[in-house]
Amino acid sequence: MFHEDFNESNQVFKTTLTELKANGKGATIISEIDRTKLYSSTFMQTNSSTGLSNKVQFDIRINFFRRGAENMDKMTKDTFKVKTDPKTKRKYVTKEMDELIKNHRFNDKENVTAIMPEQPDSPFCPVAAFQKYISKLHPKSNRLWQRPLASFYEESASWYCTSQVGRDTLAQFMNKLSKLCSLSQVYTNHSIRATAATILTEIRYFADAQFMSVIGHKSVSSLAIYQYQRTSDMAKF
Repeated sequence: MFHEDFNESNQVFKTTLTELKANGKGATIISEIDRTKLYSSTFMQTNSSTGLSNKVQFDIRINFFRRGAENMDKMTKDTFKVKTDPKTKRKYVTKEMDELIKNHRFNDKENVTAIMPEQPDSPFCPVAAFQKYISKLHPKSNRLWQRPLASFYEESASWYCTSQVGRDTLAQFMNKLSKLCSLSQVYTNHSIRATAATILTEIRYFADAQFMSVIGHKSVSSLAIYQYQRTSDMAKF
């Protein structure tokens, strides 16, 4: 609830949010109902080339806070690596290299990076899906996002061809998936990032400085966008 003493500041803040959304920088978070629907959909099942690719791409986007289609077409099989936590003995996927993204410049280095943890008791474990996906990629191409083969045998060594998924296709990923899975609305790629960010702001898993490093922001005030976004979106349900 906004206090009347800050009406002017609040109005500026809301205007800024509106402008961000108009420029494609704001997004509606994906509701828990729609996230459940996504993972149970046939278009996210790991026994098909398209489903496996969709699931891994969604997992990567939400766990590593991907911004739209930024750098997605440049990813290779070496961009991410599966490691094992020496204490818990659980696997996790980590990004192997820093990226020059919008909020990280030439003289910057990511001090804290996100990881994609194993969920051994879940049929939707992102690490298991990632490992399976990597094992089914075409050996003659180092690209991470390869086009699914039209037909294949489940036991085939490769489920994908040497040609890579185009930038336009990557840019329309969540838009297309929303329609295929008959979600309550059509989401954007940035909705995935906004969803991950709002979840983190709610559980306060990271301190502000760590959060900014992981998600790629340089101002603490920018975190308010996700806090406000969650409050605004949750009010709709």
